[in-house]
Amino acid sequence: MRKIVIACAACLAVALTACSKAETDKANANLNAEADKTAHDIKAGADELGDKAKEAAHSPEAKKLGADIKAGAADVGHVAKEAIKGAAAGAKQGADEIKHKDAEHDGDKK
Repeated sequence: MRKIVIACAACLAVALTACSKAETDKANANLNAEADKTAHDIKAGADELGDKAKEAAHSPEAKKLGADIKAGAADVGHVAKEAIKGAAAGAKQGADEIKHKDAEHDGDKK
């Protein structure tokens, strides 16, 4: 047991003296330099991604897709407008028929 305690104390002493202030400062400086490099790389990657997104948005394919969507929306609008007109005409015709039947029914009562 005594040998284990002495061995642990010796390992602890070696570990504590292994990292001097200069080594710790150097490690921190290296860590900060790597963090700065990583931040720069991330910013460069984000800038490149933004450039690629702009390029894709202004591509002929994207413009054609936008034109196709616009044409499709116009077609849908036209179809909806005609359907509403048809529904309104049908409702008016139905209302006129009801009025006509009511008038005939009222005439039968007199």
